[in-house]
Amino acid sequence: METKKPLILIDGDIIVYRAAFACAEMSDWKDVKDYILKYIEEITNDLNSSEYIGFIQGSKNFRTTVATTSEYKGNRKSTPKPFWYQSVRDHLIQAYKFVLVNGMETDDALTILHKRIKDRETIICSVDKDLLQSPGKHYNPTTKELVLSTEDISMKLLATQVITGDSTDNIKGLHRVGPKKAEAILAEAQDSGDYLPLAFQAYLSYYFKLKEKDKLDITDSELFLKASKHFTETYELVFLLRDMSEEDFPTPEINDLLNIENPLIHGAGKKSEGTIETIFD
Repeated sequence: METKKPLILIDGDIIVYRAAFACAEMSDWKDVKDYILKYIEEITNDLNSSEYIGFIQGSKNFRTTVATTSEYKGNRKSTPKPFWYQSVRDHLIQAYKFVLVNGMETDDALTILHKRIKDRETIICSVDKDLLQSPGKHYNPTTKELVLSTEDISMKLLATQVITGDSTDNIKGLHRVGPKKAEAILAEAQDSGDYLPLAFQAYLSYYFKLKEKDKLDITDSELFLKASKHFTETYELVFLLRDMSEEDFPTPEINDLLNIENPLIHGAGKKSEGTIETIFD
């Protein structure tokens, strides 16, 4: 019986930005498409599989309603997009069958499938270290590293992000608590189940210290609620979804992709680019 090759779960947003910035000075769209083809071919060659599902960030994100401490990704509004940004997005969706994700992050879609698919090996392909929250194999196309994230690595990373927040996405964790301090806080853990309780304890300690310094005039009960609210919000913002029903998150149909001899040639050679359709509305 022939062994199935790995199914590569590609973070398309990484390709969009890499291609758009790398090709910023190119004037010929054909050269940009050639760059995209070579980049994806490089990934599939490295992982010895031409079978993939790629995701692209769409509209709406549940985190915008969760974030009350500070606007989710509010620090990115003034950042200009590279010239070929939209063209690269459209090309990946229309020619390479990348799936547009609405309502959540591309990262969420990747981690959901990473956990859901049981009948074959899956590898997340991204340069984003946040995705190591998802136990399993990960490939970084820039460093060429293939690593295995364990449950312990996953939970420790999640707890670290809950403590520190994420400045890239404008998520506020504990003020002036960075990775080194988070590492010291989590060093007391005996197993992976201790990481989040230690993170919550760090929130309580942080707010109690503010009260001791007369920077908070609240009762202990109010302090507990304030720390809990801040902890919960940060957790919900940094946690990557793992479980959603098929109804809420239908598995992308990849038969058309897998039944052709070479999906990359198919994607690169497709001449007409039609209307974008989404499945996660």
